[in-house]
Amino acid sequence: MPTYTTVNKKTKKKETLFMTIKEMEEYLKKNPDIDILPGKPLIHTGFLRGESKSDGWNDLLKKIKKTNPRSNIKLTK
Repeated sequence: MPTYTTVNKKTKKKETLFMTIKEMEEYLKKNPDIDILPGKPLIHTGFLRGESKSDGWNDLLKKIKKTNPRSNIKLTK
């Protein structure tokens, strides 16, 4: 579920909210003094630093490469 950091235009109070996009749209309609603050996106690669990629991952890459011979997919270490 998305996380939104909002600010009240009048009071300058910041708040973090967890809700769906549809819920946020409705919330903003009901609260015209609220703005959403821009934030940096969180990108998850699926692997932590120092964590090795499993053989299962390489097996999947091999299958993809086999069915798509012109692809530039490379096996990971």
